[in-house]
Amino acid sequence: MNNVPSRRNFKAVTVAAVACRSCFADLPVKSVLINIAQPRWVGPSYWASKPRVAIVMLNPGSGESRGDSKHEDSPEKCSLSLLQSFASGEGSLSAVFEHQAHDMRNWGNGRFDSFYLTGLSLQRKDLAFANVAWCATSGNKHPSAMLNRCFDLHTAKLLRALAPNLILLSGSGTHRFARGIQSLVPGARVISMFHYAHRKGADAEATELARVRQLIAKSRKAVT
Repeated sequence: MNNVPSRRNFKAVTVAAVACRSCFADLPVKSVLINIAQPRWVGPSYWASKPRVAIVMLNPGSGESRGDSKHEDSPEKCSLSLLQSFASGEGSLSAVFEHQAHDMRNWGNGRFDSFYLTGLSLQRKDLAFANVAWCATSGNKHPSAMLNRCFDLHTAKLLRALAPNLILLSGSGTHRFARGIQSLVPGARVISMFHYAHRKGADAEATELARVRQLIAKSRKAVT
């Protein structure tokens, strides 16, 4: 089955997500500095890339451990301002993504980029990233009720709009969504893999990255 991506539907999903705070009304979760849903990076070349690769993780980090978060010009406060501007209709999603692209290089002290880009031989401009839960919470607590609700309300629609050929579920918390995601995007290949912040060691990481690179290469041949 051929899945066709839709930029219009993608924009509609992000607009709806940044207006949603339902989990904080009736679930045992508390907000953090960035008290708004966080659409994740979709590269400018993603829509025409072959294969279209989406990397799905569980949730955005709370930012509580970042040493620069208290500064007036911190990346966290800049991100909040850009997201609020987008939610109000005054700003753009491209500005949010431009900031993310710059700040991603610092995530995990550089480990994020070294794992997903260098490790998988992928380019940022071609990739889409997503989280099952779009909102950060204090203590990085995301109960199942929150994950399930956010997936049903927003992430499922996001994946339909992105229509990836290859979906990498990064981190054990995402793996239980594999069957549901496969039914949403039946033409995609869904692969469960490590999270970039895993603690399995360098040898296990090298083996895992080699495995996933081979699967990406097979997907690339299948769509060209």
